Amino acid sequence: MSLYSRFILPKILDKSMSDPALKSIRRNLLANAAGNILEIGFGSGVNLPEYPASTKEITAVDTNPGFAKLINKQFASSSIKVNHVVASMENLPFPDATFDTVISTWTLCSVTDVDQALEEIKRVLKPEGKFLFIEHGLNNNKRTAWLQNATNWFSKLRYGGCNLNRQIPAILKRHDLAINEYREFDIAQKELLTRHTYQGIAHKI
Repeated sequence: MSLYSRFILPKILDKSMSDPALKSIRRNLLANAAGNILEIGFGSGVNLPEYPASTKEITAVDTNPGFAKLINKQFASSSIKVNHVVASMENLPFPDATFDTVISTWTLCSVTDVDQALEEIKRVLKPEGKFLFIEHGLNNNKRTAWLQNATNWFSKLRYGGCNLNRQIPAILKRHDLAINEYREFDIAQKELLTRHTYQGIAHKI
């Protein structure tokens, strides 16, 4: 892992993901979290304040150990017990059918092998489990989509592998993850190339 990825990128992502415009969107999704919970792409832990009051414990995974100091700040102000694991999303260190809920918020854009990561999510989900997601992706506007495709290489370089142009619903469907309670919208406060947003709940078919 480069020095940039470990020491600079976590601060950039923490600032971006701490945008107040995202708080209610997070809270709306996380209201559906229950049971044994896994959050992938935990980052600096900005989801913690938005979990339901009933949440007592979660398991959190991120690939970047550089978030450690930022995470500790979130831990200090949260009553939720967090079992934090540094691991690859493509190789989750948990047995099959472990979790009732798996959560991904603005994470699948940056996973190197998103198909393998989704197979892992399916594997660790219980048969009746839920996959909660909020992700940005390819815009419906053709001009904006063209810009996303044209500048995707720079986004990946600057933001730790972040792809601007992934079509998350289509990716989920090819892994037999059926989507319900779905909505697609633009977050006006976000930058043009990252404002198109997919939010939903999926389950294994």
